[in-house]
Amino acid sequence: MDASVVVALLVQDSPMAIPNAVLDAIDDGAIVTLPPHFQLEVANFLVQAQRRGTLSASGAQQALRYLQHLPITVDTSMHTQIFTDVIAIAQRNGITSYDAAYIHCARTRGARLASLDKQLLAAAEAEGVEVLLG
Repeated sequence: MDASVVVALLVQDSPMAIPNAVLDAIDDGAIVTLPPHFQLEVANFLVQAQRRGTLSASGAQQALRYLQHLPITVDTSMHTQIFTDVIAIAQRNGITSYDAAYIHCARTRGARLASLDKQLLAAAEAEGVEVLLG
């Protein structure tokens, strides 16, 4: 799962549709492991939404409270691989290092990757990572 899916889960009137397979996996008790920077991506989305006037301060606080109840763990072990594996994935696939970190995290855990970003999903498949689609 990447930040696009987390944001769609947090913001009830998000224009992004969450694939049913993602919701089913969460309901079935899947543990979601994400790279550390996902927190900054979600925080940035909340700040930007407040600046645009599409999310109130109380709505952002409610989203953060909901985030605390999602089955998410942060992979803090990947810091040592950022300059090798993550950069290589990004270069091979023409994606950001942020997106490459999600692929790296899923691959090292043997997990599927859920995203609403088609380019990220294509890169994940090219790297041999199973993607979770609705």
